[in-house]
This record gives sequence, structure tokens and C-alpha cells, in this order.
Amino acid sequence: MSLFSWSDKYSVGNAEIDSQHKKLFDILNRLFDICIGKNQVDTGESVIDELESYTDYHFKFEEQHMRDIGYKDIDNHMAGHNFFTQEIMFAKRRNAQDRANTDNKLIEFLSNWLIQHVTEEDKKYTI
Repeated sequence: MSLFSWSDKYSVGNAEIDSQHKKLFDILNRLFDICIGKNQVDTGESVIDELESYTDYHFKFEEQHMRDIGYKDIDNHMAGHNFFTQEIMFAKRRNAQDRANTDNKLIEFLSNWLIQHVTEEDKKYTI
């Protein structure tokens, strides 16, 4: 059971960015599987580390794309990225203290933030 399945409604019309968003969904689905006990191979910590690393790569790519196209609201968009990055760092700290609650809180946050960000904020620079 996946938390997210890719749909065209998430597409921003850029094949590379859509592919990166799919990868973020995949990482979130793996974290969800760990939380519900379906994935016994990975640990929440390793997946959070992967999320942190891949998010950094994706945000840098996306921000460069916005610069390249002259997106006017890039500063606000980047502020959202910074908020998300900070939340991942906080989750890593919390994970060391209480893994079960951290994973559940992180999944809830990621679910809400990622869907809202992709469907609303990212679509602004593709219009």
C-alpha cells in the first residue's frame, strides 16, 4: 500500500522536475512503509537521510530552473524550501529520541507539505 501514487495532476510540465517529484514521493512512500511495519529492510533514519540528501539536490535544481526562466517570486518559493529543509533537520533530531512518533509526525508533515507545494507553489512557475 502506497501513501502516494503519481498522477498527472502533480505534473508541472517539466519532465526532469516531474521525475524528481516522483522520486520524493517514492522516498515518502518508503518512510510510510517503515512506519506501518511493511518495510523491515530500511530504517527510518536511513530514509530520512536519503530524503534530506535528495531534497537538497532537487531544491537546488528547481531553484536554478526558476532563475533560468526569470521566475519573479523565487524568494518566496525558496523560503518554502528552507522551511521544509529545517523540518527535516528537526525530524532527524527528534528521530534520535522517539523514532515511532517522529516518523508519524514527519509523514503527516511531508504529505501535507509536498502535495500542497507541488500542486500549488511549483505550478506557479510553470504558468
